Parts: sequence; structure tokens; C-alpha cells
Amino acid sequence: MAERPFGPLRTTLPVALPLVAAWLLGACGQPRASSLPVATGCPLVASADSSDPAWPLTIAMGPDLYPVVVSEPGFPGTRPQRFTTHQVGETLIRLDCRGDAVAGLASRWSVDSSGYFWTFALRPDARFADGTSVTVADVSRSFAEVRTPRPWTGGGGMLVGWAGIRRATLRGDTALVLEFTEARRTVPPVLAHPALVTIKQTSGEAVGSGPFRVTAASEGRVRLAAENGATMSLTVVTGDLRDALDAGVDVVVTRDPRTLGYAAGLEEYATIPLSWVDQYALVRPDGSDRSATVSLDALRLQEIVRVSARSPVTGERTPWWHHVGHCRLAGPGPRAVVEPRSRLVYHAADAVARSVAERLVAVGGTERHLIAAGMAADQFRAAIRAGGDWGYVVRLPTLPLAPCLVADQILAYAPWLDLSPGAMALTALIEVRSHAVVRPPRVVGRVELDWQGAMVIVPIPDGGGR
Repeated sequence: MAERPFGPLRTTLPVALPLVAAWLLGACGQPRASSLPVATGCPLVASADSSDPAWPLTIAMGPDLYPVVVSEPGFPGTRPQRFTTHQVGETLIRLDCRGDAVAGLASRWSVDSSGYFWTFALRPDARFADGTSVTVADVSRSFAEVRTPRPWTGGGGMLVGWAGIRRATLRGDTALVLEFTEARRTVPPVLAHPALVTIKQTSGEAVGSGPFRVTAASEGRVRLAAENGATMSLTVVTGDLRDALDAGVDVVVTRDPRTLGYAAGLEEYATIPLSWVDQYALVRPDGSDRSATVSLDALRLQEIVRVSARSPVTGERTPWWHHVGHCRLAGPGPRAVVEPRSRLVYHAADAVARSVAERLVAVGGTERHLIAAGMAADQFRAAIRAGGDWGYVVRLPTLPLAPCLVADQILAYAPWLDLSPGAMALTALIEVRSHAVVRPPRVVGRVELDWQGAMVIVPIPDGGGR
């Protein structure tokens, strides 16, 4: 089936995919796929009445335009960028949809009796896109070259800071020993963080070892191909995603209620919920001030946000920011404004944040004379940095792979924030999730999900290998 362009869109404007440029440098020549065992037993669509394995597979999603980019993984930045990274690069391990570690670059691993030393053996068939073998020296070098969006403030070196890796020791070309700063009895999930993708610079070209390779990119669209002829395209749509459905796109990722409602009336599409990867939280400069706060049960936020939502999971799982005391983060700095204004600030372009802020003000802010104030991205960033308001509604990851890194990103925007135990400066309010709107015969058997709901494309050949 040929790829169908969207045609005249309702309000679509193209946006850039900054990450693609780095991978485009390695896009020349014949695309190549490793024999990565992509299938994890977590298919997006387990079965369908029939299959249509012809390529390309077409995917559309909206951009991630949140002004305070505290997302997980922390980098590469936006969700479209991270989708591309999942296809063209590999980490030592991956986490399937159940949170279980599965093979990535490493085919097996073990831990010593102390829990500090983990040994990872690379897959013998691991190859970069230029055909050269991946060695543990490549993995170690990629670790050392990781750069966060800003200099790491926690001290002790980059990996020691946010990934908890004290040192990496090579054992020949195929085994890597990682010493961690804390004992681990299960394989550290941080090793699946896309920031730890192994890449190699060859004559100025950045190449990865994933099954796909970028073959073309333009504003808002990237095309990828595998050696066996499997191809796909990703289009970033800043306007109305219903146009993508009208154009017959195979997969649309969204949480927009208009798009999901429209898809419900299309017989050829099915809607599949993804993981609860995002949450909204109340950030307070003065966590000891409990005025204008009410119970989550009284707020009933999941009834008013118009997206798939639930109350934060409680009980055995406490918010991740309660467990960052070991991260050696910078201490809270002074606020620019000592006497806060009676505003609850949110990003004006985020409909969920607006609904949450307005409900907080309506239910608990009358006596405090609070107002809900929506701001454009630049204004929002400036306001939260100053810390001169009663509070802020922000979007955060629900289950980050690297809590130390995400906490450090928060402090980059709100340097006054106190994340010490008992500070009560962050309060989880609601968890939300996106959905994948799919044409089942087109995606059965070739789209897998990881622990955080990210899609990994299985490069089966046309005809399913026939």
C-alpha cells in the first residue's frame, strides 16, 4: 500500500524534529537492520481478522510542546524524537510492557553477591548501521559522552550523578562490568534510558545499531527503513489529528478527546489505551502553607479533564520524588519574590493543566482569593523560575527511569524548589495517558510496546517473511 499524504489539513503546521539531524548524518547508503529480537510479547495489537503486511507503516502524533520539558526520558526531548531514537538505536537492556528487562544490546547479564557489580554480555550479532560490530568499548564511550540538557549539578561525574554508575570496566570486546553506587538486586531500569543509546561517530556521521535507519527528513516528517525492505514514516501534526485519520494513517497517538471521539465512529480503526506515563502535580514555593488545598477525592479531577485519567496510585507506590535524597541535587535557592501573588499558574496551551488549576481554585481557593492564571510558554517559564506565585500546575513523568535526572530538570526551571523529604513542595494530582488509534490489520505483529508505552516497530518483511 502506498503512503498517502494528508492532503489539505484543517490547521496542520509542520514542526521540526531536531533529533533527526544527528541520525541523518548516517542515513546515506543501503539501510541495514540488526537481528535484534524486537518482539517482547507486548504487541500493540495481538490479533486481527486479517493482516496487511505491506509497507510503509504510517504513524502520526502531535508534538510535545510543554514549556517545562520535564519529561521521561529527559532527553532526547520530545516524544516524536524519542520514538525515532527507539527505532534507530539500542540500549543495553529494554523494559517490556510489564517492566521486565529484555535483551537489547546485551543478550545476558549477571550480578555478583554484593549487588554492586553487574556484568553485561553483548549480542554476538550486534552491528552498527555501517556494518561494523558493536563492542563494549563503544558502549562505554557512549556512556561517557552523554550530555544532559544542562550541566549536572549533583557532583561526582555525569553517570555517578543521575544513572548511579560509578565506573565501567571492559572485559574483552563483548563483556562490560558496571559498578553501581548502590547495591541492586534487579537489573537497574536506568540502563533502558534512551540517553544511554549506543552510537558511534564515523567520519562525522552518527550511526546506531537499531533495526531502522533514517533515510529522509523534513520539517515535521521523518522516514525510516530497514535492510529487509520494511519502511515507515512519522509525521508530527500540530493541528487537527482527525485529518491523519481521514488520510488513512495506520497509527495515530493522541489523548485529544476530539480525535478519539472521531475515531470511535470509524469502523476501520480501533482505539488502544497506552501506559499511564504522565501526571500533573501541584508545585508550591511554600510547601508548609496548606491553605487552599483539598483532598483529591473532593477535587474529582478525573471527571473534568476530558482525557483518560485516574487518581494517583497510592499504597505501596509513593511518588518518585520522595526517593531522590541520594541524588546529590543542588539545594533550594532563594526565590525572586518573597511575598507570593495569589495565582495558581499553568501553561495556557495545556487543556488538562487548565482544568486542574481551575478546579483547584474553585474548590479550595476561595478564601485564599486565588485565581487561575494561564500563561504562554515563555511567561510560564519565567514565572516558575521566579517562584513568586502561590503555586504551579506542571506535568511530570509518572514512573521515570532516571528520577535523579528528572529532579535535576525540575530544579533547572524552579531552582527554589525544596525536594528534601517532608518538604511537601510537590503534590501528585492526577495521572493521564494517551491512546493509539490503529488500523488492526496494518499493525498486527509489527508494533510492540515498552514499559512506558513507547512503540517499537518490528521490521518484518513484506508478506510476513514469505
